[in-house]
Amino acid sequence: MSSQSKSTYNNNKQDHHVILFKKYKVEMVIGEGSYAKVKLATNIINGQKVALKVIPKTKLQTVSHVKRLKREIRFLKLIQHPHIVKLYEVGELVDEIILVLEYVEGGELFDYIIAKKRFKEKLARKYFRQIVSALSYLHNSCLIHRDLKPENLLIDSHGNLKLADFGFVNFFDYENKLNTFCGSPMYVAPEMVGSRKYVGPEVDIWSLGVCLYVFFVGALPFAAKDPAETQRKILHAEYGDSNYIPLEAKSLIRGMLELDPKKRLTIEEIRHHPW
Repeated sequence: MSSQSKSTYNNNKQDHHVILFKKYKVEMVIGEGSYAKVKLATNIINGQKVALKVIPKTKLQTVSHVKRLKREIRFLKLIQHPHIVKLYEVGELVDEIILVLEYVEGGELFDYIIAKKRFKEKLARKYFRQIVSALSYLHNSCLIHRDLKPENLLIDSHGNLKLADFGFVNFFDYENKLNTFCGSPMYVAPEMVGSRKYVGPEVDIWSLGVCLYVFFVGALPFAAKDPAETQRKILHAEYGDSNYIPLEAKSLIRGMLELDPKKRLTIEEIRHHPW
């Protein structure tokens, strides 16, 4: 991480129009989670809008949290793809780590789904292909995302998707399986729910299947009144059929939501699917 340990910037004070790292004019908070805030800023040198992911060091008190952040930074520096959010640089203040990221002005795909209810086939196919392109790039680089969901898909000014939030990204290989449970409960694969080891790409494929189902239906396939019932439905791949899903897309979803990870579609098989 680059270090700028001395700064007048203070996240606890009003930071409107503060100049950060001598070139970023901070404007406003545009997102906030339990782990970090995201702020809109402008590069005063070239006028470019950027997103500042501000992580308080108080959130990095455990070894796992530090490893997660270092891993996110490491992989984002390596990744270059039109449908993946770019990392421009990393800065460090006395009490914060700041990731300077590509600003994607259209917001989360999740909000778009809420507004639209469900997508028509043409739009669903467009978005799906863009996610497949990003995942194909990652998997061919021996990387897995492990938190694919509409909240982590951003829409740019041209209506195209950008995959974001690489906090759970990791390398994979077929000799050493992973066992970390991560991601979002409604999108995780049954092998994660069942605490079984996994290679990696297959858990992204399951999440991709959930996303495509949501695109057409406007609802989560494994949603239930309580978490235990959701887990049971995931462990049995039990989800409802819908007339909103075209026939060939149903076949594709079924292949991605296959219980057996070894039989689940690969990203290459998805790319060559008739739909």
